[in-house]
Amino acid sequence: MDRIVTGITGLDDLIGGGIPEGSTILLTGSCGTGKSILSLQYIYNGAMSGEPGLYVTFEETKEKIIEHSKKFNMDIRPLEDKGMMEGADPEVVSQRALESQTPVADGGSALRRGETFSAER
Repeated sequence: MDRIVTGITGLDDLIGGGIPEGSTILLTGSCGTGKSILSLQYIYNGAMSGEPGLYVTFEETKEKIIEHSKKFNMDIRPLEDKGMMEGADPEVVSQRALESQTPVADGGSALRRGETFSAER
């Protein structure tokens, strides 16, 4: 089975060399357990290795995520400028939901119809 290396120190060894390709992963836990940072590290490491990624958050603003990432020596802005990382925060998701022609309850989406992201992660 092919695995996707996370690039997170110690994690890849713990999970047999990376995440099984095609897997869906759910991170759960209380506030402050590292879910957001782990996710951000995964997307960041992929972008640094040439794999574009999309980070979506429903609780923290994009600016807050960028601020947090700097504490872990991750500079996101240059990767966004190069199109290697894309972020969407509650404001972006809410605005796009309002712009959608079809309500979410009727099968609409918070992303614009036809909009694509070239994310691999």
